[in-house]
Amino acid sequence: MPKIQLWEGDMELRLVAESRFPSPRFLDWHRHPFYELGLVLSGAAVWRLGSRSRPRACHAVAAGEVILVPPEAGHREELESEKEVRLAWIGFDSAAPTPSWAGRPVALGDDADEVVRAFRTIYREHSLPRNAPRIRLAIQTLLLLISRQAEGGASVAPDDEAPTAPGLNPRQLRCVEAAAHTLRRNLNSRLTITQVASYHSLSAAHFSTLFHRRYGMAPRAFLRRARVDRAEELLTGSDLTVKEIAAAAGFADSAHFCKAFRALRGATPRSVRG
Repeated sequence: MPKIQLWEGDMELRLVAESRFPSPRFLDWHRHPFYELGLVLSGAAVWRLGSRSRPRACHAVAAGEVILVPPEAGHREELESEKEVRLAWIGFDSAAPTPSWAGRPVALGDDADEVVRAFRTIYREHSLPRNAPRIRLAIQTLLLLISRQAEGGASVAPDDEAPTAPGLNPRQLRCVEAAAHTLRRNLNSRLTITQVASYHSLSAAHFSTLFHRRYGMAPRAFLRRARVDRAEELLTGSDLTVKEIAAAAGFADSAHFCKAFRALRGATPRSVRG
């Protein structure tokens, strides 16, 4: 079974903050029971990891870079510049293992604007409970983009489909691939195609056009196929009932599930299990 990546699975936002520091500042040593992502919006800062008596590492982090501090890791931020420094933090719970790039600066490169925009979404909307699906999408997108840069730009969410996308620029390609990943990981969520498109500042129609160029099908067809794929895994690898599998895969009821399954697989769920 493949290892769960940091942006996958359930996660809960625990902290979101942004501060301006017009003069040098040394923040106190502290630690959190959750992941903390530090983002330098302008200027530069130094992250020290360890403890006051036993500092283990020191990293300079410049504007356009981030650093991920693992849970329970002692750290503090030091701002020595006379120029204004702006920092942002996001804290979140995740059951995924700590990635290899944690504890060191990651340059965001061409993804910097997209990461900052995701942070702005989280910062602006985190206090409204009804925005939870949108916040989760923003966190997943942000972590996915950072992980790509940390892994040298390689695709960290490989698709079965060939990476052909005629007519898409790099930003459009990142948008639809991040959206496809989100759809796969939120099969039974109330998150809609329109909400996913809106998050990427696209109309539903334009988003669907870009998505079709990348995956050869509309987002709704992609989501239906992803749900059927997940249901087939549960049919062959679990003892759940057909009704329970339908719910787990995101179908409204077992009738919709059976209809979609038969359309894509040419067989009924019960015959596949049998």
